[in-house]
Amino acid sequence: MDLDWDQSNLLALLQAESPRWDAIAERMFDKPEEAFLVDPTTGLSALHFAVTKRKTASDPSRVVAVVKGIGKANPMAAASKCLPQGFTPLAYCCHSQSLDPDDLAWDAEIATALCECNPDAIKVQSKKRLFPLAIHIAAVSRLRFRTLHHHDKSSSSTSKSFSSPVFDLLLEHSEKEHMEQAIHVLFACNTGDVMHHVSVGEIWARKKLPPRDLGGWFVWDVMCRVLRAYHYYLHAGRHVTFNTLHTLTMVTDCPPAFLLLGMYSAPSDVLLKEASAGNLPIHNVASWELDDEEESICRKSMSWATLMAACPESVDVKNDFGETAYDAQEKSGSYL
Repeated sequence: MDLDWDQSNLLALLQAESPRWDAIAERMFDKPEEAFLVDPTTGLSALHFAVTKRKTASDPSRVVAVVKGIGKANPMAAASKCLPQGFTPLAYCCHSQSLDPDDLAWDAEIATALCECNPDAIKVQSKKRLFPLAIHIAAVSRLRFRTLHHHDKSSSSTSKSFSSPVFDLLLEHSEKEHMEQAIHVLFACNTGDVMHHVSVGEIWARKKLPPRDLGGWFVWDVMCRVLRAYHYYLHAGRHVTFNTLHTLTMVTDCPPAFLLLGMYSAPSDVLLKEASAGNLPIHNVASWELDDEEESICRKSMSWATLMAACPESVDVKNDFGETAYDAQEKSGSYL
């Protein structure tokens, strides 16, 4: 629906600096068709504006009620993109602006309402091809970095684990592609922190110290929770025990730094066969099907070399089908 210039329409009411929520609720009741209004300049819908007002609303429950009302009248709005970033209302909600538990709880309320009115909203990518799960991880990583390195210099990057009901909701409804992207975005947004832990892990390994416990570190916590969801997604209906290193190697193009951390935290898992097919981690890496991108080829080569260096004999171990890692690589059609 084209935007008219009636200052009492739903879009105009939502664009006000201090929205009058009673008037908005009354307008929604009288003119439900205005749930389809879109700003022609920005592509922002009434639902977009409602979601963004949560951050300044004195009573966020009123915003949640409006979001539910607009979403019920126009379910497609939850999956509609604005022009600048290609963000849906759900993407705006997932792009959290605060780590405060109350703020995250209200974000989760709105995200739940959006997913209920249109379950497909979680599958829509932004202009940069990011899913809502990756958008949330990127936003939280940015906020956490800012807090630790600018506002609270006494904090340690390993001092606080991660808690976000928005993350829990998105992870519950995400699919394989969403979770794979989340792993890559997590690394891209926390590369310095990850490489610091890799360096420390390498020193510990050289000194033959006990495996490092990475529990309580934000990146490790988020990664393991994504991996668990990924594992259960891949093995739905089957009882296959979760293993961090095995699941990491099932994520095509997984950042080699994450594989190193998995090895440093559990060195013996390099020779651990998984239950469903008897594959070692190196079998999984060998199975990665490469595209023509140089980065993809480099990651497979580095991951293969990392596992080989840790345990050279692993390439000759056969899985339950009598295949070695070399056989798996040949089947993938991607040679190193």
